Amino acid sequence: MRILAALLVSIAATGCLPAQGDAEQPPAAADSVADATPDPATSAYVGRDSCRECHEGNFVNFVKTGMGRSFYPMSADNLVEDWWEHNEFTDPRTAVTYRMTERDGRFFQRQFVLDAAGQETAVDEHELIYVVGSNNHSRGYIVKRDGKLFQAPVCWDPTKQFWMYCPGYEFNNEHFGRETSSSCLFCHNGRVERVEGERNLYHEPLSMGIGCERCHGPGGLHLEARKEPPDPWGVEGQPDPTIVNPRRLPTENRREVCFQCHLGDTSATVRVQRHGRDAEEFRPGMRITDIFVPFRYVQPTVSSYSLVSQADRMILSRCYTESDGGLECLTCHNPHIPVYGKPVGEYRDNCRTCHDLEACEATDETRATTDPPDNCVACHMRRAEANDRLYAMFTDHWIRRDAAETKPDRRTRFELEPIFPEVFTTYPAGEQAFYRGRAHYLRGLGSSPEVSRWHMQNAAAAFEQAIGNDFGVTEAWFFLGKTRAYARRHEDALVAYGQALKLDPAHHDTSYAAAQALVTVGRYEEAASLLSGMLERDPGNALALAETGRVFWTVGRYDDALGFYRRAVQEEPWNPEFRLNLGMTLASLGRMGEAADAGLEAVRLNPDDPQIWEFLVNAGREAGREDLQREARRQANRLKNPAP
Repeated sequence: MRILAALLVSIAATGCLPAQGDAEQPPAAADSVADATPDPATSAYVGRDSCRECHEGNFVNFVKTGMGRSFYPMSADNLVEDWWEHNEFTDPRTAVTYRMTERDGRFFQRQFVLDAAGQETAVDEHELIYVVGSNNHSRGYIVKRDGKLFQAPVCWDPTKQFWMYCPGYEFNNEHFGRETSSSCLFCHNGRVERVEGERNLYHEPLSMGIGCERCHGPGGLHLEARKEPPDPWGVEGQPDPTIVNPRRLPTENRREVCFQCHLGDTSATVRVQRHGRDAEEFRPGMRITDIFVPFRYVQPTVSSYSLVSQADRMILSRCYTESDGGLECLTCHNPHIPVYGKPVGEYRDNCRTCHDLEACEATDETRATTDPPDNCVACHMRRAEANDRLYAMFTDHWIRRDAAETKPDRRTRFELEPIFPEVFTTYPAGEQAFYRGRAHYLRGLGSSPEVSRWHMQNAAAAFEQAIGNDFGVTEAWFFLGKTRAYARRHEDALVAYGQALKLDPAHHDTSYAAAQALVTVGRYEEAASLLSGMLERDPGNALALAETGRVFWTVGRYDDALGFYRRAVQEEPWNPEFRLNLGMTLASLGRMGEAADAGLEAVRLNPDDPQIWEFLVNAGREAGREDLQREARRQANRLKNPAP
């Protein structure tokens, strides 16, 4: 699952001892972060296998942890699933079926629907190349298409021992078209480098699992120093300047090694990337606020929490807020040792380093019923199903007097607040407003229509405030335009896009959004000109190619549209919308047989879209393909009237 932590540390402020009962007190924190952190510009990533020779014990234990088993090749050596008997999953709403099979030591996921004769149709099958997940809660899979990484839609559930949709697919089935972005791999794998100009294409070979450098920083300098005699370990008692030792970091910097991936409740938190920064720039020893500005809802939910909410929930606890940094992830967790299988009593013992057993107010009978007796965690840390992963029983890290208390978690307030206000208030007013706008915008994208409108209104006001306070950067104008377009104020959106393009004429996202807005208001020649500029800079830009095709199709230039749609399909053959638009263009030219073939390719990629089946009804009729027309109508009717 997700990550991270750091080396063992002691918790000084409240007298708490380190995790795992290690009573050794670490050296005092360095005088500055720089004393404990090598210059990231001068150290290279070398991969976790480079650490094994000198750190065999920690290495052997770590690779057994969930983090150490986060990403690896799919092979016959690591099977846990049922590939031969109970190896199908069918979505009852859409009747799309997935069959998982093994052939000659290779593993495949096959997607299809059944036709009227019970035969497979709209078939799409891919080999599973990589596994994502430790199998503590789930195993997901990565496929390759033209070298790019995509997620497979069906995962293995180890608790119920069956196949089911991967998280999010139950709401939006992207089939085999969900890109594996760098933000996914940031927390699910070791260091990877994206090919410049590409979204989900990475330099090979890929890392295989989270490694030592996620917590200790790049190891290049450290590895080189170990090769130099006569004193490779430096001055005794002094920090090693070639590697990050989290034990020596100040409390805030140490705990935020974990926060880089464990602060991000999907239903309550949003992490805004700081302007001009990239997630891959984060190095252990930095503050998370050097790269991200995390926001959360002011109103927390009592019972509902996500699989990746450990830090979010922990910092709500009185143990955290009143211990002056005494409670942190490492109070209970040693990142070198697997969490699962650890004796429950050890967690109880961590609590008792700060809390006297005699102070417990529970009855003797209640205290005796926990396993083991007097288990603080059983009463004060609720265990329940995560809201973003069905069947995954997970510990709520919000430590409370009565963690068993549950109540309806319908959020009634949607105001956002920065999680680290002491840092946020140091930013200039315009920059603060920009980050508030980004937070509202991002939360609005995944909210219900009513809540989304509220977020977008607040986002628009914040972007205007940012611009008015001398933070009129390209992105501020761009997102102001996006919020206006969301409100269907397209002419006003174009004004904002125009300001963004004055600052950066080659800004990709603004150019594309502006072209869409121009099409919406009927300014087709201007849209075509803008898209032409995008294609001059990047001839293989599939979005620009498809949007140009839409412009020409709208004005009746079907032959021109056809050429651009063919090029878009060539660049992204996995995109069902491009295939459907190609089919519609062929139909406009009267080439109904080819239109039907394009529609069949589209429905193979997205078999639960009734619009594509409706297109095939018409294309089949006009092409004289009665069997296709009849089957497409049956599938379309089934999707429009799903089984209860």
